[in-house]
Amino acid sequence: MKFAPSTDLELATILTIASDENENAKKGFTSLRSLATREAEWFKGRVCASENAVFCATFDGPIRAIRAARAVRDAAPEANKVRIGLHTGLCEVRGENVTGRAVEISREVAERATTGQILLTNTVMDLVSGSGIRVSDRGTCKFEGVAEECCLYGLQ
Repeated sequence: MKFAPSTDLELATILTIASDENENAKKGFTSLRSLATREAEWFKGRVCASENAVFCATFDGPIRAIRAARAVRDAAPEANKVRIGLHTGLCEVRGENVTGRAVEISREVAERATTGQILLTNTVMDLVSGSGIRVSDRGTCKFEGVAEECCLYGLQ
């Protein structure tokens, strides 16, 4: 008798790194993935299964995710044009696979970032208020399936 793997619901901060999808970026993404994995693990994150030119990791708190994001951005070679998005929300966890609307929002946030930029949602900002993290307002946006507008902030 086979049992389906159980799915856990987990509140996490999701770090998504998107890279340009041209051929040179895809070649450089292997080294970027190694760098991002090292930094995610250093800051106690869990690397998720991902595909194409996207890296994803979850963290038990937004400060660790922010520190990992900064470390990746600052250490990434210029050839790897990274765009990073952070969002906190409920995820469905099944082994290394992490899915759910929060993961999709993090990916969409990364896609909205400009090269070398780290964008945070207002959910992340609410959780780190008073921490001294400096950001700039990057406007609002609407995500499919989310009733309210979301504020985006650029990490400085």
